[in-house]
Amino acid sequence: MTERAEMSVYLAEEDDDDSPEIPSTNSTGRVRSAILDGKYFEIVKQTELGQVQAECKLCTKKKNIISGSLSATTNFKVRLKRMHPEALQDYEQHKKDVIGAKKGKPANTKYKQTKLFSGSSVVQQRRLDELIISYGLSPHSSVMSRRTLCRRIDCEFDSKISSVKDLLKTTKHLCTTADIWSTMLNEIHSEFGLSHECIVATVTDNRSNFVKAFKEFSITIEEQDEEDGNEDLSFVHIDSLVPEYPSLSRLNNATMGKCSALWNASGRPKSAEKLSEVLNCRLITPCPTRWNSLYDSLNQLNSQRGKLGDIMLKLNLPSFRDAELDYLEEYTKILKPIAVAIDRLQGQSSCYYAELLPTLFAVESKLEALRSSNFRYCSHLLQAIMDGFRSRFSSFLQLKPEVNEAILASVTHPYFKMRWLPQQLSGGKKRVHELMIQSAADLGLVMESGSSSTTADGEYPFIRQLFVRFNTIIPSSAPVERLFSFAGLINRPHRRRLKPNLFEKLVVLKGIE
Repeated sequence: MTERAEMSVYLAEEDDDDSPEIPSTNSTGRVRSAILDGKYFEIVKQTELGQVQAECKLCTKKKNIISGSLSATTNFKVRLKRMHPEALQDYEQHKKDVIGAKKGKPANTKYKQTKLFSGSSVVQQRRLDELIISYGLSPHSSVMSRRTLCRRIDCEFDSKISSVKDLLKTTKHLCTTADIWSTMLNEIHSEFGLSHECIVATVTDNRSNFVKAFKEFSITIEEQDEEDGNEDLSFVHIDSLVPEYPSLSRLNNATMGKCSALWNASGRPKSAEKLSEVLNCRLITPCPTRWNSLYDSLNQLNSQRGKLGDIMLKLNLPSFRDAELDYLEEYTKILKPIAVAIDRLQGQSSCYYAELLPTLFAVESKLEALRSSNFRYCSHLLQAIMDGFRSRFSSFLQLKPEVNEAILASVTHPYFKMRWLPQQLSGGKKRVHELMIQSAADLGLVMESGSSSTTADGEYPFIRQLFVRFNTIIPSSAPVERLFSFAGLINRPHRRRLKPNLFEKLVVLKGIE
């Protein structure tokens, strides 16, 4: 097999006369710091534990001994900074040279590009391997074959999956996220030995896609009408929410069109350079899979309002009118509570189901507070968003029986307890107490008569078990979406020929690491 190629590597050409000497080790086997190598401080006494006393070589009038250690040289650096500040710059350069010497690459190393062979050469594969090895790899190294790499991936994948299965065997409550078809969901549950008693809930991004799966495989099914089953979270599209206000729709389309033109320009090298000169930062662009990325992008443009005129002029794009800029300001102000709530509920760590109800009530309160703002363009948008929000989450905002698990998740959380209950629903505290008693009985948590509800160290074991049970559920399906992001990192143009099994293993290994 032959390869026609041109390969270049960077080799370091070193001047032997200027290369610093690699620091020597002392009797304890430790490498001395650059500040203790004799140029600034010279060790005069040393213990077996690494404690040292060193003489300052810059003090000429009087002999000064400074105490410290080989692992902590702060005392010597403070001495240099206070008494000899003029030597600090020279010391920093000396330290870089010493660090470079330790790594085998001095700070004054010069690099130049060296070609392995000319571009017109035809070489054998074996010769190409030899050239690559001789220019950077160990002489005893060899190029890993594709078969060896695949075998190692298989072994690592099997090891990780085995560890996950062992962990799941000891897990009492479990929540899963899914974005797959019903048959695959059942196969995965069976493969990992997940029983119906263990799985507390399965969180998806769209309920309508999974109605059939849950009807087929779940134990109990809550009947829903067709309209409710196809409900979605999308309630901020201007044209669908306020079709009776065409002027608002026209203003929105004109503003978003100019924003899109600006975001598209930021992806072109020359335009991106002009943007960087004016903004001193890169533009955030919307991501189709993250709704709140649109808010983040518009909010950045709104914060750079004073510079948008110069930007559009430099890029030869239509300038924003004052009405469009005012619309952007009102638009981001109205959508901020929802965007912040989505970021909070999609948190990667420490995000419990307990946060759902308090967050929903907080969003409703903030949207209600915006009514007092004198919006010139987006007053109808605010009303439409409030109507859509209350319609979509009516069962949660009214604390209907079907959200009992969300209620128990919040009241058993040590931060929220019952503080999140709005005043108009404060009469439901008795109902919450009854729910907790009933849930404890369902889980077999029966307190013996005369026993205390707390332990000696002040813990509440029953509350803790209820917390674990109801906060095992996560408030969004963001984890499975992050797995798709890993898939995008692996499914690159130069890896399009990966087989499905190998692609799956690479994604899983990337997600577990």
